[in-house]
Amino acid sequence: MNCVSDNVHIGALGLPGTLELPPHPIGMVVFVPGEPGSRFNPQQQYLARQLHAFGLGTLMFDDGLARHATKRNPVLDIARVSACTAESLAWLVAQPGVARVPVGLYGASTGAAAAFLAAARVPEHVQALVAHGGRPDLAGTHLRRVYAPTLLLVDDDDPGLLELNRHALHGLPGVHRLQTLNASQNAAQALEALNTSATLTGSWFQQHLPQTLVH
Repeated sequence: MNCVSDNVHIGALGLPGTLELPPHPIGMVVFVPGEPGSRFNPQQQYLARQLHAFGLGTLMFDDGLARHATKRNPVLDIARVSACTAESLAWLVAQPGVARVPVGLYGASTGAAAAFLAAARVPEHVQALVAHGGRPDLAGTHLRRVYAPTLLLVDDDDPGLLELNRHALHGLPGVHRLQTLNASQNAAQALEALNTSATLTGSWFQQHLPQTLVH
């Protein structure tokens, strides 16, 4: 699908980002960064293109903050990324042409926990959420304030992570679902797994973003 792509600077922090809009988007998906430069990650960009085919616009951004403290204090890092995500959401909903388009969050790995924190922090700006391979436990009691319909995706070769996500279901008050994915063993299986993830993610946002808000 043909998209209009713009390099943008977001909010008072001037966060660098990429905004891509298909014609008449039914919703917007903000990618919460899980690592430095994740908006240039080929898998993330591939996923974004697949979401465009669902009629969804995407916003990817860099948090603009050093990650040297990540290993020492991952919770602090997640809090900083979630604050940048909230800033990005506030900026996005004020943009002409998408101001009334419903918004969802997508977070993978560390970005998933930051997405939960942001959804709890500004629930009025988040209508759906997808977390892939994340640690929702790092969001702690904030999970109780995430009312947006939430899809948890977890590879089936990580039983510890799967158990953490299963436990997180009990803390989510809204609509939620846990879906396991076949872990990839080779390049072909990796692409198949990525396509499956993209289909599940796009379908979730297509189903749960309140399209009645779109004009």
